[in-house]
Amino acid sequence: MPEGFDAPKLEQDELIRRYLSQLPDKLALIESLWERVRISPADGDSLSLLRLHAHRLAGSAAPHGLPALGESARLLDRALAALTENRAAPAAERVAALVPLLDELRRALRESR
Repeated sequence: MPEGFDAPKLEQDELIRRYLSQLPDKLALIESLWERVRISPADGDSLSLLRLHAHRLAGSAAPHGLPALGESARLLDRALAALTENRAAPAAERVAALVPLLDELRRALRESR
C-alpha cells in the first residue's frame, strides 16, 4: 500500500460526495411537499411527509460536514412538529410562517454544493 494512503478517509470522502449529489433531489422533494402544503394547509399527509424529510435532513447533514444545513433543517423540523402536534388542520397563517425557514433551508442547501 502506498505511503500516506488512507482508505477510511477515501471511503468517507466518497460517502460525502454521494450525499452531496443527492441534495438536489432532497430539495426537490421538500419543495414539492411544501407546494402541496402551501396550497392546501389541511393536507396532513403532505405536512407529515414534509416534516419527515426535514427531520431526516436535520439528522444526516451535520455528520456529512454540513452543520448549517443540519441546523436549518432542524429549525424547520421543530416548526413543523409544532404545527402537527395538534391534529386539527393548521391555519394558513401558521403555514405561511414557515416561509422564512424554508428560505433558510434553500440557502443552506445552495451553499452546501
